[in-house]
Parts: sequence; C-alpha cells; structure tokens
Amino acid sequence: MKVIFLERYCTTLTKKFLGIACIYLVLQVLTRTLDVSNESLNFENDAASNENHNRIWNHTLNRVKNTNSEGPMVSKTNQTNSHFAMQSSIQTSQRNSTKYLKKSSPHEENHQKETVQNANKTFSFSQLMDAFPTRSPEKLKILLKKVHAFLLPSLDQLETIRTLLLKENSSWVQPGGKVSVIRSKDKEFFTRIQDNSNNTSSHTAIPDIQTVLVKAPIVKVKEMFPEVFFSDFTSNNCKHLESKSNYGDGFAFKAYNSTCQSEIPNALKYKTFHNKSFRLGLPSHSQYILGDQVILTYINVLRNAIVESEGDATTGTKKIAIRRCQMSYSRKVTKPKEGHVYDEVFSISQIWGVGFYHATIEDLPRITPYLQFLRKYPHIKIQVQSKPGFLKVFLSYLGIDPSRLVAGCVGARILYLPAGTTCGLPPMFNTALMSLEYRAIIPSYPEQRKSIVIIKRTKSRHFRKHKSIVSMLRSVVKDYPGSGFKVEVYPDNPVPNITVTMEMFSRSFLVIAPHGAGESNLIFSEPGTVMVEGLCKSGKRINLCYRNLGAVLGHRYYGHIYTNHSCYDTTPQEIEIPVRLILDYYTKIG
Repeated sequence: MKVIFLERYCTTLTKKFLGIACIYLVLQVLTRTLDVSNESLNFENDAASNENHNRIWNHTLNRVKNTNSEGPMVSKTNQTNSHFAMQSSIQTSQRNSTKYLKKSSPHEENHQKETVQNANKTFSFSQLMDAFPTRSPEKLKILLKKVHAFLLPSLDQLETIRTLLLKENSSWVQPGGKVSVIRSKDKEFFTRIQDNSNNTSSHTAIPDIQTVLVKAPIVKVKEMFPEVFFSDFTSNNCKHLESKSNYGDGFAFKAYNSTCQSEIPNALKYKTFHNKSFRLGLPSHSQYILGDQVILTYINVLRNAIVESEGDATTGTKKIAIRRCQMSYSRKVTKPKEGHVYDEVFSISQIWGVGFYHATIEDLPRITPYLQFLRKYPHIKIQVQSKPGFLKVFLSYLGIDPSRLVAGCVGARILYLPAGTTCGLPPMFNTALMSLEYRAIIPSYPEQRKSIVIIKRTKSRHFRKHKSIVSMLRSVVKDYPGSGFKVEVYPDNPVPNITVTMEMFSRSFLVIAPHGAGESNLIFSEPGTVMVEGLCKSGKRINLCYRNLGAVLGHRYYGHIYTNHSCYDTTPQEIEIPVRLILDYYTKIG
C-alpha cells in the first residue's frame, strides 16, 4: 500500500532529479518497513500509549540529527521519511503511510524554526544542577555520624544480649529432634520466636532466640531521605509494565507510594516520601510505627544454632526461614562439617550469593546497620554462601576484613541473624544506609554530576546495537552546548575495579542499561539519578528489581518494555526519546 501511494506521488513530479529522489524514497520506505516488521512493538491497540508517544515524538522530532543507518534519521531533507520510520518503530506497523507524507503542520514548522534558533543559543543548567546536587564527602560523613548515633541504643541492646550469653560459658550444643519452621514473613513471626517453651538450656532464663528491633525517631531517620528525591516512575507502556511484571499490578503504590506515569515529565517531579516504605523486609502486616519511632529492621540472636548456606537457622526445635529468593519451609536441618563450629557468627548468607546482584543488593545490606558492632568485635565470623572476589573487596571498603568470612553451613554458640532480604525487593533503610556508607568514602568526588553512563553487556541481555546507541548519545549531548555533558561506557570485559566503578557512577546523573547486574552499581550514585532500563522477560514475567532498587535509593526510573521481542533489539531511536525528554525537562534555553 505504501509503495503504490509513493509511485502515484512520484508521477506528479516533473523534474528529473526529483524523480530520482522519489525512487530513493521508495527504497528507503521498503527498507524501513522490513525493519519495522521485525522491531515493532505490540501495544495491543493501547490508544493511550500511542497517543503519548505521538506527543513525545512531536516534541523531539526536529531536534534529532542525521546519523548512521542504525541511529536517528532526522534532518531537514529527510524529515518526512524519518517521521514515518520513527513513528512506525514506536507505534504498531499498521498505520497508513499517507498520514506521514503530508506537508509539515504549523506545529512541526515551529519546531523546525526553534531548532535553528536554538543552534545559536547557549543553555543554562542551574535547574539541572539543582535537581542533581552533589553532596560532598564531608557532608555525607556528617549525615552518616547522625545515623550511627540514632542506631546506638539498638546496638547497646545487642551488646547486652551478647554479654549475657557469653557469661554462660557453655559449649556448643547441636540442635536436634523434630523442628517447627517459623517463617519470617508471617504476621505472627515475632510472637512465635518469643515462645521459650523449648529452650535448649533449662537452667537459664535466657531464651534461645532474642530479638532486637532496630528503631529510631521518624524525624531523625527522614534526614537520610530528602523528600525532593522521591518520584513516580515511567515507561513506554505502563499498562504492560504493570500487568506483565513481577512486582507490577500496583505494587509500587503500596510499597513506595509510586505509580507509573505515561508522561515522562510527570515521573520526574518531586513527590512526598511515605513512611510505609519502611515496612519492606518486616513480617507481613506487622506494626512498624511505635509512637514517634519507626522500626527500621530487626536482628535475631540465637544460642547454639546452625545456619545453613541459604541463610535459614535452627536452634533447639525452632527453624527460622528467612526472607530470601526461593524461601524454604523444609524441616530438615543440615549439620555443619567438623571444624565448622565457631563461638560467634554473623550471617548474611542467602541463596545465589555468588551472583553480583544477589550478593550486593540482598546480602550486603543486611550487615550495614551493625557495622559499628562488627568493627568493635573483629573476631566475629561473617557467614556467606560463597566468597567471590568482589564481595571481599566490597566488605573491605566497609571495614570488614575478608579473612573473617566463612562459607557454607556452620554452627555457632552465638548466631546473629539479621532480617533477610526479600527476592528482588531490597529493604528501605538497610539499602539506603549501605549506599550512604559507600558514597561517603568515594576517593574522588565530582563537583558536578554531568555524566551519562551506559552499561555495556557482551553476553546475555545485551544491546545488539550498543555502538550505535553510544554514537547517538554522543550526538545528543552536542545539542546542549556549554553543558559539559559527557557519555561514559561502563564495560563488562574487563569489569573496572571498585574505585573506578564508584567514581564513574557517583558523577552520573543518567544511567542507561539493558537489564543486568551492572545496574547494582547505582548504589554509588547520588539520589535523583535517572535510570533508563531496557527490560527483559525472566520466564513469562518482567523483572522490576532495579525499579525497586531505585525506589529505595531515591532514583528516577524509565522502563522500556517489549511484548514480542527482547531487550536485545533495543534501537537508538527508542533510547533517544526518553533521553531527550529527560534532558529537556531539566535544562532551559538561555
């Protein structure tokens, strides 16, 4: 249909060179049509999404430059053809081609004139710097001292329990007999572990399991979470993001007071922080506000315990099933190997602890509220599932000697068992505190955040057109003269060392990536950083774990979702649209 129309259109032209141009135009449309048939998105006739992307395109059309064949295809001479190609790649491929071959509307002509005028103007970036401030290491350390101060009462309580247990001076007693499983996600969790009817030591009143609730005044805690950094999130298709994802279906509103906005600017606006986010990681439906204080997390202290490699722990006839990926309710108790029993053990072990995301975002945050306690007692062992090299480095930066690590199933006279991390759902306080701990020690801190970081993956879930996307980004930043914007690539082969990684992400204000573990490095980025993620399906569902991570770190999030092809096929055009909208929102022309 497109070819027939173009042939009729070309016959009306009388000049020879225009006839040649029309033949070229036909070939271009045929090529683009084939590309579109392979890459078009199926929005299931979602009129709202199509209308939204019409508006986005109209806003950015005349600022996109002519680059290579995989990149943006817009200039004054081929604007009409590019308009058709871009619209087709964003909407369904069933649109009538004649709509895009008409004369430019007055609205589009105004954009053309504005583009020419903007070329001779400079930009003022005060709004961008206000939105993405950089807090110096000195200010971060001051904030960190305040956090350490309001944690002291809870840590003092932990020390009191430790002292009482050490006074018993008893040898380790292996748990045995039939056990009952206590699930840490259950509403009755705290009540059940306080039942002392099955103590292993009948001669003492000290229970086998004691719990310390880590709490603090709400006013003090909120100093960690500046309200200006919290916002909604956005996507090219909110309907599918909510219906086809793990932690979709309105979960973000329940957890973070956050909703998916179809208009990108609406998702970049500041939003009031809500206390309910502190419930993450606590037992379901448990009370998390006590007067003027909020429960941030908790830690169980167990006498004569076994802790398995996945993090579940047993003492006496009780087995605690921690929150984690693939939670287990098995009554079976694994026995530690000979020589794997210690006086004191602090467990951060969870399943898949060898993986970068799981070790960094699910294991490490469990330790951060208790760093002062663990630095004070360096003989306490740290139990992990595995000992990957990056985990040793990350712990050493927190002041924990890697020689303290023990892996696998171990026994302990005193076991410190902090709250586990729900699969793909990092807790609010622990994760933000971990980020603060690292950001306070970054060796070289930027005065201003002006980097756009794109994460490169070379194996699974990578951008096939990574080079073209990088070229597009470098072309886009040239449209903001005087900004100082630069594009940095974070590679995965080889992966930069932790110092380079920390510094790169700390100076970023925009991070672009296919779904993958490299996004875990956003813990080094300042609150307010914008994440543009090429989403991929994990089985039949899309994994929103990095949206959840961004929500507790105060980042902004755009998820590009597919329904009939994967993030492998992300095009430069699809990344350019949100990038330009984000840059336009935070800058103003002077």
